[in-house]
Amino acid sequence: MKIRAIAPGDAQRVAVLLTQLGYPTTAAEAAQRVAYFAQDGRSVLLGADDGGVLVGVASWTIYPTLEKPGGVARLSALVVDETRRNKGIGRALMNAGEEWARAGGAQKAEVTSSRHREAAHAFYQGLGYTDVCDRSARFIRELDAT
Repeated sequence: MKIRAIAPGDAQRVAVLLTQLGYPTTAAEAAQRVAYFAQDGRSVLLGADDGGVLVGVASWTIYPTLEKPGGVARLSALVVDETRRNKGIGRALMNAGEEWARAGGAQKAEVTSSRHREAAHAFYQGLGYTDVCDRSARFIRELDAT
């Protein structure tokens, strides 16, 4: 297995993986998202490739911070094919993403994960991430197209 950048030809598998993560996605939608990431110089889509089959994907973005030096790398999605979990693929994607983030000047990494994903939380904590929800709130507002 190797970790590599996601390519436009991966859209079908990206759609399958996002659907497994709980975000139903068509191949056309995935192709648009892959293209969006490709043009964004502060983001990367990393894939776990096993013999030409995409078995995992991670999306990372570095955003600058005014209050502290450097930037923060944010993992917005991580999914490993449901038939391939617990084999080190997620860890390999996280390691590659953190390496990319360091090279991009990020001083820390953050992950957001829905509260119902308890196994994912244990995974992130096992990698040294700390749940800071008791001291830091996260607010979201949908932005209308109008």
